[in-house]
Amino acid sequence: MPINKIKGAGIAVKGLGKAFKDFKTKRIDAINRKIQRASNKRAATENYIEEYGNIQESKATTKKQYKAEQKKVNQMSEKERNQYFGRKPFKPSYDE
Repeated sequence: MPINKIKGAGIAVKGLGKAFKDFKTKRIDAINRKIQRASNKRAATENYIEEYGNIQESKATTKKQYKAEQKKVNQMSEKERNQYFGRKPFKPSYDE
């Protein structure tokens, strides 16, 4: 039977999807795997929430750039971090 007649043939090639993922997707997938395998999922989730946020707002395109950026960002004050990421400072609604 010719390959083009086999239903689904050629659609999925094992390992091909790995080549198209960037470091952000790979790291978030790894975090999700760690949380899934943990016995206490809530505690595991709390450990990774900050890292997930850092990955999402990172401007880096590679893991090496991300690590260098995090090293620099961790030395900044909160005001400098907000300015670097383009965030507005948090103002509680009752202060207005």
